[in-house]
Amino acid sequence: PQHLIQNKIIMDYQNKELGYSKYFDLRFSLIPTLFSIFSIISLSKIFGIYIAGKIFLSIYIILFPLSIFYFLSAVDERKAILGFFSFIFTYNWFFNKGLIDFSISLPFFFFALGYWLNNRDKMGIGKMMISTILALLALFSHLFSFIILMISVSLVQIFRYKNKKHAFTTSIPFILPIILFAIFWFSRSPDVAPMDVLAAFNLLVLIKSFFGMFLSFSPVLEAIIMAAPLLYLVFLFLRKILANKPFSIKKLFDKKYKNEFLILALILLLLFVISPPDLKTWAHFKIRFVPFIVLFFVSWLEPPKKKRLFLSITIIAAVLLVMLTFFNYYSINKDFADYSSGINIIERNKLILPITIKDLYGYTMRPYEHFWAYYHIEKGGTGPYVFAGHSTHLISYKENMP
Repeated sequence: PQHLIQNKIIMDYQNKELGYSKYFDLRFSLIPTLFSIFSIISLSKIFGIYIAGKIFLSIYIILFPLSIFYFLSAVDERKAILGFFSFIFTYNWFFNKGLIDFSISLPFFFFALGYWLNNRDKMGIGKMMISTILALLALFSHLFSFIILMISVSLVQIFRYKNKKHAFTTSIPFILPIILFAIFWFSRSPDVAPMDVLAAFNLLVLIKSFFGMFLSFSPVLEAIIMAAPLLYLVFLFLRKILANKPFSIKKLFDKKYKNEFLILALILLLLFVISPPDLKTWAHFKIRFVPFIVLFFVSWLEPPKKKRLFLSITIIAAVLLVMLTFFNYYSINKDFADYSSGINIIERNKLILPITIKDLYGYTMRPYEHFWAYYHIEKGGTGPYVFAGHSTHLISYKENMP
């Protein structure tokens, strides 16, 4: 709901009854979350703010596995079957945490990279435009995914092209997105901290961050369900290693073995290890590397020989995870009904001080943390937690945070 309240303020900024203009300033800027803002506000004009949010999330649920299938088939058509792994990652920590901008950026990232891989050697004007649009969608969904996209394209260029002219031609679709990225990066507010790559190594934080992507509301049950497909991944890894022994550093960087996505996964794994869990104004920084590491690693594996066994394991796990997710959201919705029962007795356009609920889901999730936003959506006014003032937000408090 913290995303819905920001969009609600932008959409109804001039509504005198809700009084948003009394408490907040509204500005326009090229921020890397414009896609979700534009999409949800546009959908809200037709369906209302709540249904718009659900439609937006449904778009992610549909696009994420499709983008993984597309990307894997672009790497190697035989590997498309490995896309079934994406079904067990769809309802991941980012989605359940409510990080909708980063979540929607993932399918745009894999569509952009997959389309470029498919068409990089036959880039006409039309295909350049499509590739540029996909890169822009990644950029205006989340900055992190766009940065990884540029790193990925650069590494593939190094591995695939000796001809500098050809490498430049295939990079043309990314010129405009890079210019817009530079405009935002160099005009950002000074409160955005640079990456602190000297953060101390902490094994416990590393383990929690890496496996945290797969766990959310019910960590123990989710771990049990995901054990079989993840072990199957380990089996495919061992099979690949044994098939290519002796495995050496020289062979790793030999271009004829096409290990660029394995190298990319290893580079991102190194960045994951040395990066801090959070930056000053960029929460959950370290864990954002994980989906790219995992899926680049999957793209390096060979497709399973026993396809029925593979499909059975992944589909059963995916169905069980969907059922578990439904049960968890059903329970949370019952609690939400109690929390929101006081909305009708709150006056419009007032300062609302929220009641926060103790974290009931352990380390990984805080599903009740932002329930207060629904009071502001319905009644307007202001409060202390409206996520205003960050350089990636279009709204800011007119005065100090209440």
